[in-house]
Amino acid sequence: VVVRSAADGMEAMAAIDRTKPDLLVLDLRMPKADGFAVLEHLQKNNPDVPVVVLTNYDTADYREKCTMSGVKEYMVKHKMPLQAIFERVTSYVG
Repeated sequence: VVVRSAADGMEAMAAIDRTKPDLLVLDLRMPKADGFAVLEHLQKNNPDVPVVVLTNYDTADYREKCTMSGVKEYMVKHKMPLQAIFERVTSYVG
């Protein structure tokens, strides 16, 4: 498994276009472009890439927007132990 990271939303979109990932683990709050901008970009350019959102925002609005954008799973960081997050994310790549 190759893991890549991005410092902000713009960098994430460029990396997605360059690498065509098998899975995207996405935060919603990022500088330069938020996670929703990244999701929109992904829907237009790489709609088959599965997305797992990992955020601290536990709102119905965010969950609904993510569901409408095709997100496979929405995880709230502060409500899950790290091991559970790891297990859920790795279940998408193996």
